[in-house]
Amino acid sequence: MGVLQQQTVTALLRQVERDPVLRDALQETPRLSQEALELAAEEPAYIGDRLLYRAVVATLGLVVLITVIGYLLLAALGKAIPDGLIGLAAAAVGGLVGLFAKPPAGP
Repeated sequence: MGVLQQQTVTALLRQVERDPVLRDALQETPRLSQEALELAAEEPAYIGDRLLYRAVVATLGLVVLITVIGYLLLAALGKAIPDGLIGLAAAAVGGLVGLFAKPPAGP
């Protein structure tokens, strides 16, 4: 089996695990029907949605910006910075890093 075929079969198995409609279609007809292959080839709707991606990046960026401003205001007033604010900023930065990170290469 070639590398491309192995990746395609692995991707199909992952899709079957995630998609109950595809799993049911394959259980009804054990052979790989054209309909099942078309269902497996479909990408999730959010993959090509640039507007959603930009909205998520903008929201996480605003959260980081607001928490930094909150840090500065609390520091200027001489008050302690709450742990929740630190956690919120760390989670938002982690989300941004996750969005911009290059996905790992397959085996």
